Amino acid sequence: MRPDPADPRIAHFVPKDQAGAAQVVLQRIKVSCGAESGYATVVILNRAPVLKVEPFHVSTMPPSGMQTFTLADYPADRWVLFGAGEIDSATGAYTAPESDAGEVSVVAGIAGIHSGFAVIEHQPNRPQQVASLRARWKTLNRFEISLNNANRNRVLANGLQQVGIDILIETNSFEGDEGVVWDPVSDLELSTLVILHEDGTEVDYLSPGCEGLDPDETGSPRKWAVSKVRNRFDYLPTGSTPAAQVPLRTPADARRTVTVYVHCLEAEVSKFKAKFQDHSNGWHYSQEKDETKGVVQLEGVRVPAPSISNYSMVAKRVASRMGSDHGQPLDTFNYWHYTTDYWVISARDVQFASARFDHASMIRWESELLKESYCTYTGFAFKPRRYPGAVPASTGIEYQAELQLLAKESLVNFKELDYGFKGQEDVAEGSLLLSLDRAPNLNYWYDTGGKKYREVLDKPLLFTLIDNFGIAHRLKATFGGGADGRNTLTLELQ
Repeated sequence: MRPDPADPRIAHFVPKDQAGAAQVVLQRIKVSCGAESGYATVVILNRAPVLKVEPFHVSTMPPSGMQTFTLADYPADRWVLFGAGEIDSATGAYTAPESDAGEVSVVAGIAGIHSGFAVIEHQPNRPQQVASLRARWKTLNRFEISLNNANRNRVLANGLQQVGIDILIETNSFEGDEGVVWDPVSDLELSTLVILHEDGTEVDYLSPGCEGLDPDETGSPRKWAVSKVRNRFDYLPTGSTPAAQVPLRTPADARRTVTVYVHCLEAEVSKFKAKFQDHSNGWHYSQEKDETKGVVQLEGVRVPAPSISNYSMVAKRVASRMGSDHGQPLDTFNYWHYTTDYWVISARDVQFASARFDHASMIRWESELLKESYCTYTGFAFKPRRYPGAVPASTGIEYQAELQLLAKESLVNFKELDYGFKGQEDVAEGSLLLSLDRAPNLNYWYDTGGKKYREVLDKPLLFTLIDNFGIAHRLKATFGGGADGRNTLTLELQ
């Protein structure tokens, strides 16, 4: 621990190198102020959790208390415990020790090579406190569903963009042995929380790792879905200052707030409510608690129609050798043996977050003669708009597999596919770069013997770019027209 010299209330914890340590390491910190003291436990994971354990946090585990853990999406192969207590390795049933000073235990659920974790906070063994903890809340004071941002209730109907909604559940106090007790809903109870359509049908949760609804999914009736996690796409701009939040006056111990994120595929207005199951297996419905605050209205917004005028494709000469420019107007192609041009595609007011290619390279010879060797071919590089967990950006030029295989054919034997960027060039964040290379020594090829490289490489480049708002841009790039068409690229909508 490193005390903050500027503020005695703050200390900085720096863990030691955990190389070779156990999968989970618990480090307990004691804080003292005169005769009073308190504790904090730091849970250090030496392996990133992939699976989800339910409940993932038990905040009030009494001595000798019991809790059964499950994996949300897969059956567990085994359960492992780090800390005090006992666990059934087959069923995930955990039993707390009879006496505990208030430490922390961690339960790990393992399926194959992956694992997930849950944290258990033990309560000190004071008889009055234990009795109060075993008595659960009786009634709800509030069960409300509201906009996460009071000015944001619209979401593009592209399946990827999200709009956030908050669910607030607040319990009433009750009389315990030590006086008034505030007992919030538990994590286990929150795990039963479901968002409902206005007619009472449940809104599906997206599977873990799924970023949104697929607009091309055929036969699916789902037009709305809910995610428990915020994805990488920007909210629809509101154009206004967020409304002030009404201050909450009840103790924090009585409240739990959950934020979920809604996706849609239809340009319609829809109302939503919520329900959850309590510790006595009874169901509570937000609209029954409050007909106004228990319902929220969201609007799916139609995705703007695509227009080729929204895109820019700019070419830049980055390399040339064995030749010179000639003529008026200046001919920068036909008197060079080797040239490389980078064509950068960007869009107005957005950045691209992902790219998917159906066809990623094209090829064209100067003529369709068997002895031809003057040839043009294309590749690409992409750097997504950065976000936490983004896939690595291109570190060079990539080519369609058929082009790479064609270059290795003995009749072609082309060794000059360049996978690096020319000179000091790179691809700008949020844009797509298409490379256009011209070479004099790529021998002509026609498909024969079952090898169908040209069948793929003669087709236009087809690709889909997803922007930072989740909008899909389906585009096509082709060689230009006319006798020198192989020297330029043309951008079109698919």
